[in-house]
Amino acid sequence: MEIEKKVKVESLEEVVGRLREAGAEYVGQVSQRDVYLDDDEGSLRGSDRGLRVRREEKGGMARVLLTYKGPREKAKFKRRAEVEVEVGDAGLVEEVFGEVGYGRRLVVEKKREIWRMGGCEVCLDDVQLLGTFVEIEGADDEAIEEAAERLGLGELEHIGEGYAAMTRRKLESEGRVKA
Repeated sequence: MEIEKKVKVESLEEVVGRLREAGAEYVGQVSQRDVYLDDDEGSLRGSDRGLRVRREEKGGMARVLLTYKGPREKAKFKRRAEVEVEVGDAGLVEEVFGEVGYGRRLVVEKKREIWRMGGCEVCLDDVQLLGTFVEIEGADDEAIEEAAERLGLGELEHIGEGYAAMTRRKLESEGRVKA
């Protein structure tokens, strides 16, 4: 189960300063390229589910993750089932899913800095086309709220949409992808 609060921020540097002041542990930086798959009718997106192939690079090493995300549950923060497995080859995974009707529909690229604080994972994201965000993922709403308060982010509005939905809307507004 994934539970997270996502907020838009103007500056990631301010958040880094607050993380250091709070004694958070720096985990590292990764580059992520997420390919979202769906059928021609958009049945996964239409039912608030997702199928993603993520290529992640960290320190010269790369790995590929296949992720299924279930529909969001009604909750204060984003909460949904998530199943993830490491696979060997992103291109082959896309090819296999393509053979059963799930092709590439959207690509989202971001740079992510990962921290740990108070039982939560805090991700500082610079998302292509969208800007800078902070995601706080934890075991429950209370842990997430506490971390957000410690970072001075408690009053910022939670964004319930994922980067894929936001990127798709941005591309649609620019006429670069059909609705």
